[in-house]
Amino acid sequence: MPHVSILRRGKPRTPQRPVVHCSPSPPQYHPENPRAWGPAADAVGCGVSGSKDLLSRERGADCRSPQFQLSRSGKLFPAPPHRTPWKQYLRGTLPTPIRFLSFIALICACGSYAPAEPIPVRTQQGTVHGFLELRADDGRVLASGDSIQIAHGDQVTAHVVFRFTDGSIDDETTVYLQHRSLRLISDRHIQKGPFFPHPMDVLIDCRKNQVTVRSAGKNGKEEVSAQHLDLPADLANGMVPVIVANSAPGATQTIVPMLVATPKLRLVKLVIARQAEEPFTVAGTSHKSVHYEIKIDLGGVAAVAAPMLGKQPPNIQLWIVGGEAPTFLREQGPIYPEGPLLSIRLASPVWPDFSAQSK
Repeated sequence: MPHVSILRRGKPRTPQRPVVHCSPSPPQYHPENPRAWGPAADAVGCGVSGSKDLLSRERGADCRSPQFQLSRSGKLFPAPPHRTPWKQYLRGTLPTPIRFLSFIALICACGSYAPAEPIPVRTQQGTVHGFLELRADDGRVLASGDSIQIAHGDQVTAHVVFRFTDGSIDDETTVYLQHRSLRLISDRHIQKGPFFPHPMDVLIDCRKNQVTVRSAGKNGKEEVSAQHLDLPADLANGMVPVIVANSAPGATQTIVPMLVATPKLRLVKLVIARQAEEPFTVAGTSHKSVHYEIKIDLGGVAAVAAPMLGKQPPNIQLWIVGGEAPTFLREQGPIYPEGPLLSIRLASPVWPDFSAQSK
């Protein structure tokens, strides 16, 4: 669509909004009237009028982006490229809610994180069997757990299972490599039972770049979704305590991606920030733990909209023992999306009191 602009001689006056009448034909220049474009603009070319009674635009013409200009001598020359300010563009072409979301998307695109570096192996994981307990915020024990880890060369299989008092199960099996850097091979996480409002079975196969999600549909029947995704090499599913234990001693922040299912798959980023050391005691002996805070970065528009809508996941708190053999101590946070804050701790065996029975 052709556009024009006018350069006037003499004393500048208050400019009137020009009206352009256009047809599909290209504009024609008339030497008799160098300040006008064609005597019959409705038939051919374009005409310019400054009359107040013709202030309505016709046939979609737009004078904001001129293609040609007239010099003071009456010669025709191409106008410089017109660049509409982005604020004016958004204000004039998009509804208010869409303009707001577009502006958020622009901010998120400019502030996105760079791909995280692989976590180098600083502490080799071995074979171990630990005992865990899951407690509510009021101190009630909701589930007892086992943490079994078996190492075969550079490959480690970690199995963590919680058995709830109401019969629910939280079962996760993670297989990863610890050769120079940590790399996830597969992760299967099963949550089922009355404790979980949305039971799911998520299998991540990094070698095949395939994710399979089994969940309950609206009619109660099982729904199976298999997707082929380009999974990042530093995916952190099932490996967060191991990643924290292998983080650099002087690093204040580590960023790793994680795949979550709600049941829709979404790749988020975990921003792991080191906090201050905190004391604790074991059998009356004082020790120091290293506190880490993990923020879930949803990315994109959701990262900005979630806090305003009250949908931002709470930060996860994690405590480990540092030193030559870093060890998990405690974790506090939800175990499923929008779930309550729970605490996972190391559990100590409790022996029967045989002395009391003998009496």
